[in-house]
Amino acid sequence: MNIESKNFGAMLKASRQESGLSVERMSELCSVHRNTICNWERDARSMPYLAVIKYCNVLLACGKPGASRAALKELINEVCISNLSVS
Repeated sequence: MNIESKNFGAMLKASRQESGLSVERMSELCSVHRNTICNWERDARSMPYLAVIKYCNVLLACGKPGASRAALKELINEVCISNLSVS
C-alpha cells in the first residue's frame, strides 16, 4: 500500500527542513536514494506505508519539539490504522 496525497510531500519537506535535515542525510537515515526523497517531497512518487513510518520516526528522533511532532505522531497512527484495516 502507498500514500498518495497532493499536500503530503510538502508537509514532509517542511518537517524535514524544520528538523534541520538535508535531503542527503534523510536519504541515509531512511536507506533510500536522495532522488527518492525528492520525489516523495514533490509528490512525484507515492510513498509506501513503511517508508512513511520510517521517515516520520527519523523526523521525530532528529527534530525539535513542537506542533509538527504531534502532527507526525498522528500521521503515523493513521498510517498504521489504515494499513491494518486493509490487511
